Order: sequence, then C-alpha cells, then structure tokens
Amino acid sequence: MRVVDRDNVGAAQEAHGFVGRHTELGVLLASAVEAGAGAVVRRVVTGEHRVGRTALLERFSALSRARAHTVISVNCRLDVLSLYESVAHQIALPQPVASAQLAAEQAGTAHARVPSPSTAPHAPTLLSGPHGYAPARYGGAPADPSHPRDAASFGADLRGHFPTHPSGAGTAAQRGPAPTCERARALAAAVARIAGPAPLVFAVDDLDLADERTATLLDSLVRPLRGTPVVFVAALQDGRATPPLPAVSNLLLDSQPLRLEGLSVSDATLLARRQVQRALKPEASAALHRVCAGNPGLLTDFLSLFAAQAREFTREEVERAILPDTMENILRRLARDLPAAADVFVAAAVAGDTAEPRLLAHLCDLDLAATMRAADHLVRMRYLRDDGTLLPRHPVLRNSALAAMTYMARDSAHLKAAEFLHRTHAPVEDIARHLAASSTSPDGAWPTALLMEAGRAAAAAGRRSAALGYVGHAARTASGSDRDRTLVALADLRMADSLQEGAEECLSALRSATDETSRAWLLAGLGGALYLHAPERSGMPTVDLIEQTVASDTVRAWARLHRLVVNENAHSPRHLAARAHQLSSATPRGAHPLGTGIGAGRASDFLRPAVDAFGLLNRYLTGAADPDSAAAEADQLLGMEKRICAHPFAPIAALMVLVWNDRFETAAGHVERLESCTPALGNYLQRTLLLSIRARIALADGDIGRACEQFEHSLERLARVGTARHNPFRIGVLGAYAGALLEAGDQRGAHRLLYEDESGEAALPVGWQYGPMLLARSGLSLVEGDFSEALRHLAEARMRARAAGILASPPVPWRLHGIPLLHQLGRGSEAREWAEQQIEMPTGGGTQRERGIALRVLGAVLGGGEGEGALREAVELLDAPGSRLQLAHATADLGLAVADQGRWEEAGGILGSALSLADACGAAPLATKVRRRLTALGGTTSGPLMLRAVAELTPREKQALVGALRGLSNTTLASELHVTKRTVEIHLSAAYRKLGIRGRKDFGQVFRIPGLWPLLLEGDRTQP
Repeated sequence: MRVVDRDNVGAAQEAHGFVGRHTELGVLLASAVEAGAGAVVRRVVTGEHRVGRTALLERFSALSRARAHTVISVNCRLDVLSLYESVAHQIALPQPVASAQLAAEQAGTAHARVPSPSTAPHAPTLLSGPHGYAPARYGGAPADPSHPRDAASFGADLRGHFPTHPSGAGTAAQRGPAPTCERARALAAAVARIAGPAPLVFAVDDLDLADERTATLLDSLVRPLRGTPVVFVAALQDGRATPPLPAVSNLLLDSQPLRLEGLSVSDATLLARRQVQRALKPEASAALHRVCAGNPGLLTDFLSLFAAQAREFTREEVERAILPDTMENILRRLARDLPAAADVFVAAAVAGDTAEPRLLAHLCDLDLAATMRAADHLVRMRYLRDDGTLLPRHPVLRNSALAAMTYMARDSAHLKAAEFLHRTHAPVEDIARHLAASSTSPDGAWPTALLMEAGRAAAAAGRRSAALGYVGHAARTASGSDRDRTLVALADLRMADSLQEGAEECLSALRSATDETSRAWLLAGLGGALYLHAPERSGMPTVDLIEQTVASDTVRAWARLHRLVVNENAHSPRHLAARAHQLSSATPRGAHPLGTGIGAGRASDFLRPAVDAFGLLNRYLTGAADPDSAAAEADQLLGMEKRICAHPFAPIAALMVLVWNDRFETAAGHVERLESCTPALGNYLQRTLLLSIRARIALADGDIGRACEQFEHSLERLARVGTARHNPFRIGVLGAYAGALLEAGDQRGAHRLLYEDESGEAALPVGWQYGPMLLARSGLSLVEGDFSEALRHLAEARMRARAAGILASPPVPWRLHGIPLLHQLGRGSEAREWAEQQIEMPTGGGTQRERGIALRVLGAVLGGGEGEGALREAVELLDAPGSRLQLAHATADLGLAVADQGRWEEAGGILGSALSLADACGAAPLATKVRRRLTALGGTTSGPLMLRAVAELTPREKQALVGALRGLSNTTLASELHVTKRTVEIHLSAAYRKLGIRGRKDFGQVFRIPGLWPLLLEGDRTQP
C-alpha cells in the first residue's frame, strides 16, 4: 500500500488532470537518457507547501511506466515497516514485460519467460526462488503481497526482524535502530535483480521527513545499484530541514536541484477551467493567479468556493476572497514547527507594506532575535517574500489571516502598529494606513496632517465611521487654518451620508471658520445641498438663515450666486445670462455687486469664475455664443479649478458646454482635475455630479455599457444623500440613462426609469431641463410602436425648448429625435424640412459631429442617390474620436441605402463594418437590424452569403479561425486558447463547414470579400 501526502495537491489535481509543468517533466524524463550509460542520476525537486511536488512525482512515475521503465514510488512519511511492504508490493507486481524478461534472463532463473499481466493473475515475480520471499507453509509458491494471506505473512515475518516498541504502539522513532536483516538484504537483492538496461526509477516523496530507519533502508536499496541505470528523484519541501543523517546525505550526493515555482497564468487558467467547468474572464483569471501566486493547492481550494456557482466571479470577488480552513491548517502547522512563526505571519499580514522586524516584534510581544528567527523560517517556507518587505507571498493568505482575527483584535493590532510607527517617525502615509484600518481613534495629541491622511484613507476604503472619527479628532485638536481645513473635510464626509446632515455641518463650521477660502468651500457645499435637497424636507437651512447667521461679504456674495442657480426654472436663459453678466461686471464706482470692501474683493475674485460659467451656459443655450467661442471660454474657466468649484454646479455648466460641442477629450481632462480640486476628503458631492459627465463622454464614444454603469452609479449616489426626485439635474441624468438603455436594447430598464420609479410620474415641473426626459419617453414609445405617445412627448419637449428660447440643438435635440418618427409616419416632406433646418442651424451644424448627425438623418429621409451622398458625407464627418456610436448608425444607414439600390456586394461590406461597430459599442438593436439585413441579402450574391455565414459563427469558432488566419498551428492555437488540440480542430472544422471551404488553402478566395475581416474580428475580442 502506497500512502500519498494529503497535504500536497496531487490528489486534488489528479481529479482534474495534471496541469502544466512541461519544463520540469522534460528535465526529469531527460534524466533517463543520462542514466542510460549506467549512471545514477539524482534530482531533488523542491518547492513551497502544496506547490505540487507529489503531483509532479506521480505524473513522472506514470510517464516512466509508459516508457517501460520500472518505477518504485515511496513516501517517507511511512515508518520503515510500511515502507518495506510498499516496496515489496511494487516489485512483486508484474513488471513491464520487456524489462522483467531481460532481468530474468540476466539472473539465470527458471522464470526465463515472464507471463503478461493479462494472462497471469499471480504471475511469478523476482521475489520468488532462493532469494525471494516464499514461506514454507505455503508450499514454496511465489509470494504475492497483493494477496491478503501473503501480505499478512510478509508483515509477520518482517516484524520478527524489526522489533517494535514493547507496547506495540510506539512511533518509528521509539523502536530503536533497525538491524541489518536477511529480509532487508533480500529486498535489496530483488531490487537489484529487476534493474537492467532500462532505467530503474525511484520516486521518493517527502525525503525530509525520513527517520533513520527509513533513510537507511532506502540507502540500502539504492547504494548497490552503482553501475546500473538509475534515476533517483526526491522531493523536499521548502523550509523543512533535511535530516542530518548519513543515509540521507548518501541519497542526495551529487544531486541536481529542480525548483518548482507557482503555475503560469495560462496553466492556472486551465486548472480553473477544469475545476469550475467554464471559462473565466481574463481579469478574473489574472487576479486568481496573483492572489494565489500560482500555487496549485491554493488555487484548488480557492476554486472549490466558486465551483458550485453557475455565475461568473469578478476580479473584485477574487481579490476579497478568503480561505478560512486553509489558513487554519497553515497556522496550525506553523505553530507546530515553530510556535512564534504563526504569530509573526499574522503580524506580517496586519503590517502589510509597513512590515519590518521591529514592528513585527512589537506586534507579537517578542524580542527581536526570536522575531527574526520566525521570519526567516517563514521566508524559507515561502510564506513571506524574501525581498526585504516581509509581505505575505500569497495575497489570499494575507486576507485569510486578517479574517481569522476577531474584529477587536484586528482593530487593536492596527492601532498598536500606528502608535509604534508614530513613535519611530515613520512616513505619515504609513501611519495613516493603519489608523484608517482601525475604527478606534487614538488617544492623545496626534498631528493634524496624520489624522487627516488617516481619514482620507478610511473614506477611500468606504469606512466612513472611521473617517469621521479621525477627522473629528483632528477638528477638536487642530487650530488656525488647519482647523478650518478639517471642518471642510468633516462637512464633506457628512454630506456623503445626507444632504441635510452635510448642510448642517457646513453651517456649523461656517460660524467658526476664520479663513475666507475655507468659508467659500463650505458655502460651495451648502450650495450643492440646497440645490439638490427635497423641498419638503424639514430642517434644511435656507439661504436667508445662512445670511443672517454668518454676516460676511463672502456669504452675501455667495447668496446672490446661489439664487442665480436655483432660479433657472423660474426665468428664461436669456434673463439668467443678463443677470450673470450684471453680477460679474464692476459698477462705475469700482465696487462689485458680489460684495464690498477688501474682503469682498477677495470673495469676488473667488466667485467670479462660477458666475461666468452660469452666464456662459445660458448664453450658449440662447445662441448668443457660437460653439467654438463657447467651448474656448468653458475651457478657460475650467482651468481655474479651485475658483470655479465655488458652486458645485458651476463646473458642471462649463463641462456641459464642452460636451455639447464635442470637446470630449478636453472635458475628460478637466473631470480628472476637478475631482480633487477641493480640500474635502472624498469630495463626495462633486464626484457624484461629475459621474454624469463621465457617462455622457462614454456614451458618445460608443461605450454604452460603461456609460450605463456610470449613470446608474450617479443616480444611486444622488438617492443616497436624499436628492429631490424632480430635481432638474437628477431628471437630466435619468433621461440620458434611459436613452443609453434604449441604445443597448434594454426597453424594460428604460421603462422602469421613465415611468415606474417615483421620479417617472407623467407630470413634470415647468422648465426646459426636463426636455431630455421627454425625448427619452418619445424614443421608448417609438420602439414600443405607440406613435401617438411618441409624438405627444416630442411635442412637449419642443414646446418647452421654444418657450425657454433655446436655440442650441444639443441640449434638447427634438428635431433629431422627431425626424425618424415623422419619416416612419409617412410625413416625409415635414421630416425633410426638419432635417434641412437642423443642418442650417448655427449650433446644430456648427460642430463636425452635430453636422454628421444631421446629415445622417437627412440621408435616411431623402433616400436614393441624394440620400446616399448625404450618408457618405455623414460617415466621413463621424469617423472621428468621440463619435463611434453615431458612426455605427451612419454606416448602417449607408449600407441599407446601398442595398436598396441593388449594389449588394458593396452593401455587404458596408453592413459588415456597421455590424462590427455596433457590437463594439454594445448597440444591440442596431446590431440586430444589420444582421437581419445581411441575412436577407444572403441569397442574392456570394458576398453577403459569406457575411451571413461569418455572422453565424460562434465566438470560439471565430477565435480559432482568426488564429488560423494568423498562421498559428493548431497546437499553438490550443495553447493560446487554453483548450486541447482536438477542441481547436473541432472548432475549425465547424467554421470551414459553415463557410463552405475545405481548409486553410481556401482562405485567399474567401477573405477578399469587403467587410468580412472586421466582421470576423468581433469574435476575436471574446476571451476564453
């Protein structure tokens, strides 16, 4: 009986097939060639715990047997008696006929011919005869240890020569030295007898656990074989000391090391696929390899958590996962080997990037020497890095060690680490990281900068209560300008919980703040909270109350600015633009309407960019500012990040001007800078508002999925703080989000947003700002086939825009939404009139993208050659950054127009490009429309027929076909896709059959068809 080390991963891997290790197996198999000249080749396989040493030995043994080599596999966890029986059992079983026959002939025994195992249930073995083991009571028949009777006889006779402990239950170490006995010599002689021209392979696992008897017996088997071909492979675990025994030294003499590292990313991915029985996302596979450092044992444990789940697991889930049972076993092993090692490992997990011997000693209450001994042991066992950082090598084990601690123990350890680092003058960010991880604020006076950094780190990690504790502590102990900064940060943290709580904190801080700049930031927070809050919510401070409570020029100037913002629904954009111009202009006496005096002058400078941003927005809406000059002015105002943030909606106003004028790259750059333009820790409110800008940029660029995620996140954050349901900003985000969902084909999601949510009531407040919501409702009704409702919503959006004097097209593009609707209703002349008006509008056709969109809708209405010309110009204009979604629509319309004129080959190529664009954007309805048209063209000519065939290929078939087109062999392609060669052949055969070709030699005639290559490449983006 052979015992396998259950701590190793061999058994688990065997269940899913051996993975990787091609280089290591090649080295071991090459040893047989080296041993062919009659040498003893010794290899020592080393590696960390559960890296797969046992699995490698088992695989090597199996491959060696397949090559007709005689293999003896032993595990040194066995005591000497079990080891003897294991070896006797293996050499007593029928050996491969070729090697056994040669050995028998060389020995000159009566068994010159060795029967095949298939014809002899108890074949004669080399243990029979004068040197074999054949008790007289069995009539001299050759012994077969696989038979219960003979196995019992082996054990009974052997125990006579290897006395056990008097009690009969002693351990191997208690049984006294193993005497040289006749049976041990007989076993050695039997082993020598089966050695022949084919190499004899010893696969010895856990040699570092061998006691003196086991090592002596092994040495007695190998030593007499000098001069015969022998491959001796032993496995040792990192961190375990090799026994200081002469026999072990003899066995490892002149051995060559072979180190096992973790699996590669591709091999780890293959192991994961086999265990969970499905493909993983590339980012999840990479994270899985990273957190387990490629260790196959940890990978197997980790994957067992997810194997039963039918859904995909994300990178975030992988990085947060823990292995409690695995961690418990590891800590138990460490405590058994070296009691301090378990404590030091947990301390290293707590310390993280700040780990160093003195800190670990402090956390473990050990002296430095004991800590360094334990750390060295952990490094040798490959649990800690050996690069001076003392970080755990496997992130999943660090997470698991932290999770194994109680909440209070973890809090206490982080606080203890922070106090030690503070005393030793460590960098502020290192101390703050530990403070942020603890929910208990430290006692005594700590530097304000340190507490603020801790609050920032805690807020970033989502631990808001801890962040409030640190910033509150800083506010209580700081003084002067430092205290003002802490008050701003504290108010921002409160704002993330509730607009009302944030406003109250801002007002309280405003009463005690002494710095004018800090007051301006607090007023900015108040402005955002008052703009977004629900009017029915009681307790919210009013502008009048704020002016009465804090009498200063800055507050009075801010009040005028805020009233300008909140009156956008009560007055037309033309009136608001004039009011903003009045506030931003100096009076004849040199005073400023925003305030008077020296302090007021500073306040005016601070607030003027925000006033100008609102003025610019309203001038653009009324057509008083052309697109280019408006975009240039918005860019200039946003360059004054700190001052334009005096009201949180001022930068939004300037950014919308950039987005409406297609300056997406410029807008994205300003968004990055604006997210950190205030002294607030999380800048929660500003980031929430900016999310909608990010989403609009992503939507224009054709990333519908990301746009929907960002719109949804923005709405969630707005709801969390208690934003009014009919707030114009929130309704604008809802309308844009619903439009994105319609582009993605999610009608149910769009309907939920537009009607079923509490903000989706039929009646909307007065104001042009609700126009996008009405246009989204019109688009949904059009998709659902309710043309009367679509017209009604479109008419209301048009009426609101005209009543407000809106001349710019992008804010409420009612014409662009109405033209397709009128065309479908058969009102072609009216649709054409609207399209021509759209092109002639200064703002509608002023930018390249807006002109391209206008030409697209015009071309679709005109039809024929005239419409095709407009569509070709539209495609040319839209083939630019930030217009990919509109380019997909224009290309599809062009392909349909060309097909309607009977040019099917050309149409197939254009539609293939449109399909590739639509799929890349995630525009499912558009992609479906193009696919249907390609299918309809299928019987017309060979080109579209081939396009239809490519469209019907599965993602795997497309991947295999693309690889074949790249010239990759089936073997290389299998390795790249992490599948077998046979699977690649099956995919390619299916693809060839669908395309109607015989193989690679037909590629040239097929892929000359226009549009086929981009259509095929859409499948190559699908990861295995």
